[in-house]
Amino acid sequence: MFPHVCMSRLNTHLNQQITAMAGPYIMYDNNTVVDRESGLMWAGTDNGLDIDWNDSRTFCRSYSVGGFTNWRMPSIEELQTLYTPKVINPSPSHPDCDGFFHINHLFTLSCENIWAADTHWQSVSFFNFSHGVTMKGFKNEEELSRVLPVRSISPEPLFFRTTN
Repeated sequence: MFPHVCMSRLNTHLNQQITAMAGPYIMYDNNTVVDRESGLMWAGTDNGLDIDWNDSRTFCRSYSVGGFTNWRMPSIEELQTLYTPKVINPSPSHPDCDGFFHINHLFTLSCENIWAADTHWQSVSFFNFSHGVTMKGFKNEEELSRVLPVRSISPEPLFFRTTN
């Protein structure tokens, strides 16, 4: 049994126009994508440039798309929920990136590696959307990836459970 977002309440809450829907995802006209199963709102595109882990955390904290200011870096587990092995989403032509990503077509990634908030000592993590694997790096190295901001839709309850 999965939680489902109550659509009429969600649309009123976000005050945005739906531009596309695919599976559990709804894209809005402010370039945000809501996952109806997790209750998370994602940026529709990554930051577009190589960035280190510390700068990606700062980027997410200062992100304000859609008028929202509570954006953050996603966890590895949250990024893994976006990975869809059966979907092949072509990447833009970038010499340092693989030619495809396994993520719903409502998302636009400029490269396959996306930073996660997860840390362990000096180790940091990122998720690879070409191969579906979690990779590790170090905070103080010149490791560069991209970031895809995420936020919870609302602290107030937007979900109801259905029983079969």
